[in-house]
Amino acid sequence: MCAATDNPTIIQRLHKKCCQSPSQYRIACVALNKKGEVLGYTTNKFRKDNIRPLIGSGLHAEAISMAKYFPLGLKTLIIMRIGLSGNILPIDPCEDCQKMARKLGVTIQSVMPGVGAKKKQLFS
Repeated sequence: MCAATDNPTIIQRLHKKCCQSPSQYRIACVALNKKGEVLGYTTNKFRKDNIRPLIGSGLHAEAISMAKYFPLGLKTLIIMRIGLSGNILPIDPCEDCQKMARKLGVTIQSVMPGVGAKKKQLFS
């Protein structure tokens, strides 16, 4: 497990980034290197060119992060989803993102509802 998920500053910044997401499903991701240093934050993006907007209509925050930060030493991604009220909601990465992460050797952690980030799920 990564000690960064216990860092309230990272979780607060991740929550703030979720609020900035332009999509209906407000999801953000923080990328960390093997030392636990923050490489950057990303949100999911709405794809305006999708002709079937209800099915896979966006670019996933974790996929964007892997493409952007893997060359910089990405080792861990922490993803968070919030509702319209700002509450943390459950989230799991999709199968494609999990496969990509396994191939690259990247660990994906989810911030789950509860007290801060005490409840976590690990995907590798």
